[in-house]
Amino acid sequence: MAFSIEAMIAIPLCLSLLGHSTRLAAPVAHGVKSSAVMAAYAASVTKSNGSACRHYTLEKEHWTIPMVETSPQTVVETLSLAHDLVVTIGGVIHPEGELVP
Repeated sequence: MAFSIEAMIAIPLCLSLLGHSTRLAAPVAHGVKSSAVMAAYAASVTKSNGSACRHYTLEKEHWTIPMVETSPQTVVETLSLAHDLVVTIGGVIHPEGELVP
């Protein structure tokens, strides 16, 4: 069975790629695991103080993650309050967003 020149080049290149990717798998797996652990820790930590949006930095061991914490419920309540105030003052808000007295 004769091999072509392409096969003589392609097979060692494929084996070389397999060897390099196998050698890189352990550091990549460690990095992915560390990221997953930090993401799980960040999700478990809450520093809610009732604000609609705030920014802080989460630190653990040698990891530092900038975080933005939002409260959608506060935003919905604020929009509802604004809508109720406009309607109470005497205007009507149409679906197009126009205020009609």
